[in-house]
Amino acid sequence: MRPSAGLIWDPIRAMLVGHSINELIEVLNCLRAEAELGKIKLLQVNNRFERPTSDNWQDVAIYIQFTDEHFNDIVAEIQMVHQAFLAVRTKFKAHDAYDNFRFAAEALRVKEQVEIPGLPDSQRSAAQR
Repeated sequence: MRPSAGLIWDPIRAMLVGHSINELIEVLNCLRAEAELGKIKLLQVNNRFERPTSDNWQDVAIYIQFTDEHFNDIVAEIQMVHQAFLAVRTKFKAHDAYDNFRFAAEALRVKEQVEIPGLPDSQRSAAQR
C-alpha cells in the first residue's frame, strides 16, 4: 500500500504491557542503554501519552533498527502500553474497530490521496501530525 515509502517500519512488532508508568520508563531506559552500547539504533519515539490519538489512545511506540548487518534493513516497533488501556482496548473490541478503520484510511490515502483520522501517525503528512 506504500510503494514509495522505503523501509517498512513495523514488520516486527512487540507489545510490552506495564503495570505502572515507572515500569514503562524502566524499559525506555534499558533501550536507551542498548543504543548507547551500539546494539540498536533508536529511530523514533512516538509518545502518545503526551499527545493521545484522536480517539484518546495512549501508548509509546518506539522504532528501532538493529546494528547487526544481517538485520540492519529491518525497523522494529515496540509498543509500550499501560495495562489499564490494554484492558479497555481488549474488553470493548476497540482494536478490532481500529484495524478496519485503518485499512480503509490507508486505501483512501493511496487511491484518492485523502488523509482521514484513521491513518497511523507514520502515514500522516507533517501538517496532520
